[in-house]
Amino acid sequence: MSAHRVRAVRRLLAVSCLSLVSAGVFAQATGTTTGDLRGRVTDESGAVLPGVLVTAVSREAALARSDTTGSDGKFAIRLLPLAPYRVSAALDGFEPLELESVRVLLGSSVNLELRLKVATVTESVTVGAREALIDPTSTDVSQTIDETMIRNLPINQRDFLDFALTTPGVEADRGPQTGAASTSGLSINGQSPRQNNMLVDGLDNNDQAVGSVRSTFSQDAVEEYQVIRSSFAAEYGRATGGIVNIVTRSGSNDLHGSAFYFFRDDSLAADNALAGTKTPFEQHQFGATVGGPLLRERLFAFGAVERLSVSDANFVAITDPEVLSAIRAAGFMVQSGVVPFDRDRTAAIVKLDWAPRPAHRLSLRGTYAEEKDENQQAWGGLVARSAGGVRRIEDSALAAAGISVLSESLSNEARVLYASRRHRLESLDPTGGVSVAILGVASFGADPTLPQPRDARIFQAFDAVSFFRGNSSYKVGVDYLRNEIEGRLPLYFGGQYLFSGDLGPSSLDAFRLGRPLVFLQGFGDPRLEDSSTEVAAFAQGEWGVGEHVLLRAGFRYDYEDPIAPFPKDSNNWSPRLSFSWAGGNRWRIHGGLGRFYGVVPIAPASLIAIENGDRARIVLRTIEDEPSSAFFWSLPDRRFPSEPEADAIPFTVYRLGGFESAYSDQATVGLEKELSRTLLFHLDYLHARGRKVLIEHNVNPFDPVLGRRLDRLHGDVFAYDSVGNTWYEALTAGLRTGLGRPLELAAHYTFADAEDDHIDWSKNQPQDPLKIGAERGRTVHVPRHRVVLSAVWTAPGRAGEWWRRDWTAAVIADYASGFPYNELAGFDRNGNRDAFSDRPEGVRRNSRTLPDFFNVDLRVARRFLVGRAAVEAIVEVFNLLDRENILEVNNVRYQNAGLEPNPSFGEPTRVADPRRVQLGVRLTF
Repeated sequence: MSAHRVRAVRRLLAVSCLSLVSAGVFAQATGTTTGDLRGRVTDESGAVLPGVLVTAVSREAALARSDTTGSDGKFAIRLLPLAPYRVSAALDGFEPLELESVRVLLGSSVNLELRLKVATVTESVTVGAREALIDPTSTDVSQTIDETMIRNLPINQRDFLDFALTTPGVEADRGPQTGAASTSGLSINGQSPRQNNMLVDGLDNNDQAVGSVRSTFSQDAVEEYQVIRSSFAAEYGRATGGIVNIVTRSGSNDLHGSAFYFFRDDSLAADNALAGTKTPFEQHQFGATVGGPLLRERLFAFGAVERLSVSDANFVAITDPEVLSAIRAAGFMVQSGVVPFDRDRTAAIVKLDWAPRPAHRLSLRGTYAEEKDENQQAWGGLVARSAGGVRRIEDSALAAAGISVLSESLSNEARVLYASRRHRLESLDPTGGVSVAILGVASFGADPTLPQPRDARIFQAFDAVSFFRGNSSYKVGVDYLRNEIEGRLPLYFGGQYLFSGDLGPSSLDAFRLGRPLVFLQGFGDPRLEDSSTEVAAFAQGEWGVGEHVLLRAGFRYDYEDPIAPFPKDSNNWSPRLSFSWAGGNRWRIHGGLGRFYGVVPIAPASLIAIENGDRARIVLRTIEDEPSSAFFWSLPDRRFPSEPEADAIPFTVYRLGGFESAYSDQATVGLEKELSRTLLFHLDYLHARGRKVLIEHNVNPFDPVLGRRLDRLHGDVFAYDSVGNTWYEALTAGLRTGLGRPLELAAHYTFADAEDDHIDWSKNQPQDPLKIGAERGRTVHVPRHRVVLSAVWTAPGRAGEWWRRDWTAAVIADYASGFPYNELAGFDRNGNRDAFSDRPEGVRRNSRTLPDFFNVDLRVARRFLVGRAAVEAIVEVFNLLDRENILEVNNVRYQNAGLEPNPSFGEPTRVADPRRVQLGVRLTF
């Protein structure tokens, strides 16, 4: 870090600290897994009432807590488990007041304005509670998805991570298919899908090897779900993008349970747009939940299990008879057209909650999941099944958490976790032969990065203390996380050949002639066993300025000790400031700014540790070397018979360049206004600037002017450098209704301008790897315009004819303008011997766009009462309009260096699923 940047960070940190000291530090006390009840009590004239006893009682959570209003009439009941509460207020001389079913939501405060009448009768007054649409204590940019949405929205394969895609600023990962190096699947604020933090009950649920997500559990085990985009509290970290915060369900005093089954197959589906006919498909998904008391008012249990079994198919677009004939003549077999694959998953969760006293609550959670996916190393389009990979995973975790309200002014949250993951990704090629890529035509043979077996163990401990004093409080905490990993990375050990149009009329002709541009083969010891450690400390504060302004400030410190050779990083300070100004009863303005650090994925460090030229190495030969790549293509096995024969040849290595932890600087400002008692309008602007993003680039390319590489002792030298950047500006306008109503709706439009100068550290080299700045272009993850609507309507009450009662309808509609993609020339235009990264002359990176995307998913259900139980019949339709949504096209413009057009350029190679109908039934009691 430069001296100028160090001084800037220190100044900002000093301002934050002085603000905390001068105001009296006040923390956002809602916590990661809880919410608050806050408010003010007045008499009929509007005068504040001190000394009022306000009590919140939840039968579901078996909990009762209270607070007494101060001289300003305000009360706060903090760190409440998520549940509906009966809230009562009592003061001598006034009629008691009760509010029924006040729902506490994740990470937010329910604000109540209670007005007591002078006593005239002894009976209490019971009224219905109106949930405030505006939370004046919130300063982050977030959206909570409650139980109604979770239960009823039509989510494909019930993967609750997809709920995040219904919120603003969150896009599906559209980067290259990366198999073993899979991502979280979500790009938040245009940042890397590897740089989000997925939390379950406030604890880590990430596969830090690659920045993806560990296996999850049944959707029916989720209580609430929160996506936090920006201005989040200092308690949250390890993410340059956003936070996905999931809280699991608990048992209660009443015994409840459910069982469900969903089914769909190709008879309920439309034709595949590429195949022109229906493709084989069958899916079964079933499971059950149960929850209730083991010891009433004290000990509760909840459990859920779910099974998914899918038989599906991809369309392999390698169908040209001339191409297939050439491939088979070379001794390779390729399945073309509709090719089947299987995927299955089993997941289970068990949770115990113990409430020894109302002020203390402990929980113990265990999860287990196993899955197999024959499309994990994705194939289809111009990639044959043989070039794909099958993944087998076993995940288990044991977590414990405790919340203690020690006094009216002091509370503590503690959490611990142990998790393990057994990850196996193997090639789908039964022969184990070499990998072949014919640019713009086909890829087949065994994937050169497979197999990739690895095992991981994760340890985490978290503790935070909150102190409350009147209207102010503070929160400080520490978070320890350790990852232990062992595995193998036999990179290119099977060999790989790359063919392009540089050496003939086309890349296909080069393949026919046996003239590969490049050949690679790896040797050595691919094993690794190591660990990484992260320690964080934070302090965060909140205070009020007058009646309408709330300020927050905090800072976070992250220390990281990654896998060698990555160095320890001890200067990651993250100051954060935010505010909320409720200028009126029905509107407010909020905003904030801060710095957010990510973490080093373990995979790049492992790759450098293994493929360093000593432990393992990769031989690279080109058509112009002696012996040439064509010589090895002519061998019976098309590769070196043994390592000694390759010892005298320069080899490719991976090295660590300049490294600093990636971070994003973010700033937000937003407006919320109640249009009615049930409808809220919000307008948000968000700026995010990502820096020091880790990328991979070749720092030893062939120099056509010199006629050689700069380093003659090596072939390609791939360096990992912290030189990547992201730029993101977005404006979102949206509407949402309050939760718990017959119609729950969220709709938003987002205009975004998102750019970056990299795609990922796992694939895709820059056109000129020595000039990263020239790569700046639109990011592939973010469209310019996007509109999303999600809504659930439930027929209210039990009145009316029987056929009009107990219906539920839900919809998710998603429109996006064309996503960017990168156009390739089809040959080595700049002469650096990498034909797979060059664009046509004058073409900017990611300057092409796909057609617009539009999808509608619909769910209709009817419930039938059978005694104390209910049976629900469900029909879901995914891609209701059967629209052909194109996900990938052939992006190679020319066949050769003579600029002969590629006749398949721009043709679709991968599309989204056609319309599919799913039938389901659910029993609840």
